[in-house]
Amino acid sequence: ARGLGSGTTDAGLLLISSRSVGPADVDINVGATQHFGGDANTPNISTLWTVSAGFPVSGQLGWAAEIYGLPGTAGSGGAKEIVAILTGPTWQPVKWLAADTGIIEPVKGPQPRAFYAGLVWNVGKIR
Repeated sequence: ARGLGSGTTDAGLLLISSRSVGPADVDINVGATQHFGGDANTPNISTLWTVSAGFPVSGQLGWAAEIYGLPGTAGSGGAKEIVAILTGPTWQPVKWLAADTGIIEPVKGPQPRAFYAGLVWNVGKIR
């Protein structure tokens, strides 16, 4: 009613594969979201994929690079396919905290050029 949200109830699944390859950490992710409700123009399923790598540069400094895509969705409310590249430096002052920044450059579709910055807090791992 206030124009917020998608107007659907969604359920998503994201599969993440993380591996070390020499000094680099490589992640491959694939995901899907099922959209319930909405109007007849709302796509039923949307998907995504990513392939990324991070590697040390010097001391606490590193570099990250990623290519990602969101395949297009069908129907009049569907979205065009997006493929983009993301890259930039990382800084990890302590083992549980990392900061990153960089650029996103479109390869295909309506993804705008962008600048990003963020923090990652590693709370541990599931055993």
